[in-house]
Amino acid sequence: MEFSNWLMMEEIFPNKTATIFHRAGINATSKTVTNILNSDFKAGAGSGCMHGCGLYGTFSLESQFDSGMSSYGSFLIKFKITDLDKYIIIPPSVAKYIKGERWKLSDQLLDSYPDLIKSPSDLEELDEMQESSWRKGFVPSLIEEKVKGVLYHDFHGYTLVKYNPVNDGTITMIGYTVASALDTEKITELQNPSAWTTSTGTAKIRDIYKQAGKSGKVYPVRSDMLSSNDIMQMLRFDTDEAEKLDKSQFEKLGVRDLIALIIDDRRNKFIEILGPKVISSLKNMKVEEAYEVLMNLLVRGEGIIPLFKKLFGEEYLNKFNADYYKHLLFSVGSPVELEKRGKNLGGLISRIKPEDIEREIKTFKSYEDDPATKKWADKNVEIALNLIRTYYEDQNFVDEMFRKYGPSFGPAPKKVGDVPPVTGEKGKFPVFGESFRFKR
Repeated sequence: MEFSNWLMMEEIFPNKTATIFHRAGINATSKTVTNILNSDFKAGAGSGCMHGCGLYGTFSLESQFDSGMSSYGSFLIKFKITDLDKYIIIPPSVAKYIKGERWKLSDQLLDSYPDLIKSPSDLEELDEMQESSWRKGFVPSLIEEKVKGVLYHDFHGYTLVKYNPVNDGTITMIGYTVASALDTEKITELQNPSAWTTSTGTAKIRDIYKQAGKSGKVYPVRSDMLSSNDIMQMLRFDTDEAEKLDKSQFEKLGVRDLIALIIDDRRNKFIEILGPKVISSLKNMKVEEAYEVLMNLLVRGEGIIPLFKKLFGEEYLNKFNADYYKHLLFSVGSPVELEKRGKNLGGLISRIKPEDIEREIKTFKSYEDDPATKKWADKNVEIALNLIRTYYEDQNFVDEMFRKYGPSFGPAPKKVGDVPPVTGEKGKFPVFGESFRFKR
């Protein structure tokens, strides 16, 4: 082995030991988290079964910080692994450093697991694959869950999977921390050993987590260790736990989190739990973000505009230009939704340019020639005309629209609420307003 390679191996795998990093937390149950180092731990109870069920870890701290790691959890745990010479090692350079002359897969299996060999041709094929495919996550299926563990290489870099039993005295937890996989600035901080909460011996992961809540989720013992993901899980699945938190914890929530909570059908409960300070931060949202909230709220119930004003302030309604309001009203596919949005928007409809209103009505009218969509088109035209009659002050414009597009309906009701209930038509109908783009 070249001297430079030997130095690199010595740095990563000193004395046939290594440090690996493992994520946990999201969708974990009390058993899968609290028993990682216990004899009754069932490896792979989460999602760790790509190359057989086991405890997976990567050798590079940096590999734990990319979007693909987000689904594994916000808790980062650091382990020390000993006795690497007892693992099956795929990457040739690592195998040569740890195994010496008997580095080939055929030699490793013959030395430690001869019963797994079915024929001499298997050995030749394994050695060939080891040389050609070791960078691509190659792990022969015949050894999965039948050996102590495997050290291999994939897009995360050097990776190790420890098969059952996990707690065999060769793995020790040496630290843990809270670190979002998207928080790359955390990497530099965690290169300092003091940044980790340390433990000694075979410390139990249950020292980090509470028992599972009603949902079966687990959360850190200390609230200051909660990530935004943990808090969102609490709010959605363990509301009683969320209510116990100090209001300052909710300041960890980002804009996307708050939007998700506000458009949820349980928004009133969430608003109560979050508290005035966090809710007041909504007024710092970008116009596009506030618009997204309003768009999602419009079809979810009555009294949406007063709620929106309470959360964001009336000034946001004045920041929306005419195109925003056109899209709010007309980006629908059924008369039921058009009527519901119209009722919710009320007088704000008058902010839509008259020519845009007429353009949308013409679009509806263009579908009257097809028998399959005629009823749907007629009902949308009727609702649109009645919204104009109710909320536009320009009587000349209202009269012109009824003269052009409304003769077949007879006298229009004065109030939108007088429009007969609409059930819509079965089948797929066009969705209008899709050409809408935010004006910058």
